[in-house]
Amino acid sequence: MKKAIKKFSLIILSTLYLTACGRNSKVETTSDRLIFDSRDLKVITTAINPNLETMSVLYGNEKAYEVALKGNGRHILGEQYLYVTWKYRENPRWFGSNITEDLLSVEKIDVKKDEQRDYLIIDYHLEYGAPTSIDGNQLVQQDRITYIFEYRPFILP
Repeated sequence: MKKAIKKFSLIILSTLYLTACGRNSKVETTSDRLIFDSRDLKVITTAINPNLETMSVLYGNEKAYEVALKGNGRHILGEQYLYVTWKYRENPRWFGSNITEDLLSVEKIDVKKDEQRDYLIIDYHLEYGAPTSIDGNQLVQQDRITYIFEYRPFILP
């Protein structure tokens, strides 16, 4: 009887030992996420759209941050902005938080000087993907620029 109990206990412990150290789930280990390089730009602000399950970050250089902080719509030569949008998913390692998944779009705006005339131009181009729709509408380029410029920086105390 004692041998049978020892044998049974050994089988149970061996089974637990072999099955307890399994691989991580597929969600945690197989990721084709693109890592985005912010090119030494600083974060101006972030946005989350729970309906589309997207998160966006507006990056900018120092000039862009200063102009966004003033919020008066007067742009200066040398501003650089990147508006980056990702699809997000729940973070399997932290309850109640989200992490980026698929990179959807990278939009770039530069404020440049027109060489023939003496005024500033806003140069917009899409570096990657397609911009997400706003309230179900796909914005034309000028409306997209206005939408991005409407963001105000968050300020930490």
